This record gives sequence, C-alpha cells and structure tokens, in this order.
Amino acid sequence: MSNIAKVLSRRQERGEEVETNKKVIPFKKQDYQSLKQECLAKGTLFCDPTFPAESDSLGYNELGPQSSKARGVQWKRPK
Repeated sequence: MSNIAKVLSRRQERGEEVETNKKVIPFKKQDYQSLKQECLAKGTLFCDPTFPAESDSLGYNELGPQSSKARGVQWKRPK
C-alpha cells in the first residue's frame, strides 16, 4: 500500500472526512462519468483527442521528439 493510501485509510478508520474528487475541475470539459458510459456503451477504450499517443504530447524541451530521454517510449493501451 502506498504512503498516501495508508494515510487515507487511517483517516477513514478514525472517521475523519476523506477528500474525494468532487472538487476536480474537468480538463477541456471532459466528464469522467460521461466518457466512461460512452466507452462502455460502444465497447471501446477511451482515446483522448487532447493527448494523442505521439511524441509531441510529451513536450518540447527535455522530453521533446528529438530528446534522448524520450527515445524508445512505447505508447501502450490497457487491455
């Protein structure tokens, strides 16, 4: 169990309020529940058009397309 998971677990055991994602501000108006339902209905995996699986998505400085640090990056999808 990660450190943060332990902290949250202890707080929950003591009956303290545990923060949730209710205050999350959606990125580019993406709504998790809507996206999830849409993918489940279509039987597809989510593919984020705002974060395509290409080297430009990693950045332009240290992780840019020509960077040695980004060389060999493999974009994978969950199965």
